[in-house]
Amino acid sequence: MPKVNVRGLNMYYEFSGEGGPLVFISGLGSDHKSWKMAQVPYFTAAGYKCLLLDNRDVGQTDDSPVPIYTIKECAEDVSGLLHNLGIKQAHIIGASI
Repeated sequence: MPKVNVRGLNMYYEFSGEGGPLVFISGLGSDHKSWKMAQVPYFTAAGYKCLLLDNRDVGQTDDSPVPIYTIKECAEDVSGLLHNLGIKQAHIIGASI
């Protein structure tokens, strides 16, 4: 189970496929698995390296150290994850938030 520490949180992530990076960001109530059935097979076949992650408080990522946080903080989590993984540029697909 790959995890990386981002802003004090151990964030879960996984890759699927090869090619240009494509990041999938779920809504606050669902984890990375919500993308696996339909979207990931399609985009890996189209030549993308898909990055799936769990947001704070969801799935295999740590719970937030604060009870209330902003969408900006969630975006900073993803940005920090990309930085730690050495990804300088990526396509983004998101749901809900």
